[in-house]
Amino acid sequence: MADDGAMTAIGVAAPPRIDGTTARGWIQAPAYDLALFVLSPLMGTVAVLWALNLPGGSAVVAATTFLLAIPHYMSSFSFFLSGAHTPVLVTMFLWNIYHVSQQSHGILSIYRRLNNGPPAERSVARVAIVSVNATMALWHAERFTPLYGVLKSV
Repeated sequence: MADDGAMTAIGVAAPPRIDGTTARGWIQAPAYDLALFVLSPLMGTVAVLWALNLPGGSAVVAATTFLLAIPHYMSSFSFFLSGAHTPVLVTMFLWNIYHVSQQSHGILSIYRRLNNGPPAERSVARVAIVSVNATMALWHAERFTPLYGVLKSV
């Protein structure tokens, strides 16, 4: 069991050895992981802060919308042609919670596998990520009028 790393109560304490080499524990490399998972959200935060606090904020909102948001959600726009806006908007809002949670869970799964983490953590991690994302998204539900109207009627 020397090639499996030192086991602890929560998983592997040392990187596992694969074919005589130590697993790197990164998806690609530290710089790649940093750019993909840290710099991207930071750029989004900068765009939001700029839009809220600096001159030219409306241009930043427009650029972010047309360069990022519209391409990402283009497939969903066809639903707006149905005329049933509230159910579509509420469905998209709730779907987005699930969708983003599953993306986060997928990234966590990649790191778990690369570091020989226990598969038993998988379902606990999924529930935790969905729960936190849903809590954050629904914290101020009154600010999203279509959803809040539905919640009030229930």
